[in-house]
Amino acid sequence: MNKMVYFIILVILSGCKADITEPQEYRYITDLTKVEDGSIPVQLQFSGILPDTAYFCLPKLVPGIYDDTNFGKFVNDFKAFNAEGERLKVNKLDINCWQIFKAAGLDRIEYFARQGWNNFDFEDPRPYRSAESFFSEAVCILNPNSIFGYFKDQEDLPYHVVVKKNESLYGASSLEKRSVSKNQDEFSAENYRYLVDNPVMYAEPDTTTIELPNISVGIASYSSTGKKIADSLAASIAPLLKNQTEYLDGNLATDKYTFIVYHNENTENERYFADGLEHNQSTVLLTYSPLDVEVLKATVFSLASHEFFHTVQPLGLHSYEIAHFDFSDPKFSQHLWLYEGMTEYFTIHMRIKQKMESLEDFLEVLEEKI
Repeated sequence: MNKMVYFIILVILSGCKADITEPQEYRYITDLTKVEDGSIPVQLQFSGILPDTAYFCLPKLVPGIYDDTNFGKFVNDFKAFNAEGERLKVNKLDINCWQIFKAAGLDRIEYFARQGWNNFDFEDPRPYRSAESFFSEAVCILNPNSIFGYFKDQEDLPYHVVVKKNESLYGASSLEKRSVSKNQDEFSAENYRYLVDNPVMYAEPDTTTIELPNISVGIASYSSTGKKIADSLAASIAPLLKNQTEYLDGNLATDKYTFIVYHNENTENERYFADGLEHNQSTVLLTYSPLDVEVLKATVFSLASHEFFHTVQPLGLHSYEIAHFDFSDPKFSQHLWLYEGMTEYFTIHMRIKQKMESLEDFLEVLEEKI
């Protein structure tokens, strides 16, 4: 063969190699402008390698929750297609997992993700609503664990999530975000564990940022009253966060944190309550209360004082079971006392060490804990 033939063969082989090394990832697309009956459409384009029979799942539960929650119950009308647009045979194994046949030829998956609650109030006082999603024209809370799934044994591949939305809505999250246009955002996550750990809230912008040494803390809020509350909440918890970072000598496990606050107004009486779930780089707080700024401040302050210390553990210090969480068949570690007990100890000890309260107040808190 002459040099030209060798060159042609090299070009052909280079092209084949490019196809083989195409990045393997999950690419999700959802459209918040198409909310219907509390559901949104979801499409998955998967560029990874699948066996002839594959298993697609949503979590049985997620870190921070200690009861089976079964997020697959929020998925409806599940369908799988090949490149020719033909539907693949699907068998629903249980509430969280689907068996897909001839999956090696899979082109896309389509389904609808349903919200977990209609109104955050006293009518349905279940725990863990802060781990579920909510969709409306005014506000959407996206907890990825209740919307997006994974193929078994392929949870470590990167995730790319495209969110189509109304121009007036802003997406707040600690996830890496790129605004492609006024009507579309794109989020990236290194794996499913990281995606699940970063909820997103879409609402008209009501955000502010607290800049502290070694960390930037964002406050993103929504109130059903239409009032802006982020600045008031930030002013209330800024001194707390400053003292917490000083208490930790600035040695933080993250340089970015987001408080996502959803407020539904109680217009009937003065009763109120809240439901929150911590994440490594954010906290979701759902509140039901009158529009009383002082009540909201106290609620967020109380939550922030505990949840922010979760950046120490389990973000900075955790067991194997947390680092390699099995979303389909979770194995609990024996360290709840560490994650919650020590976090709460830091919460109460910080106040006296930073001279935020007296010795008498500190001892009184200890007595209450006992």
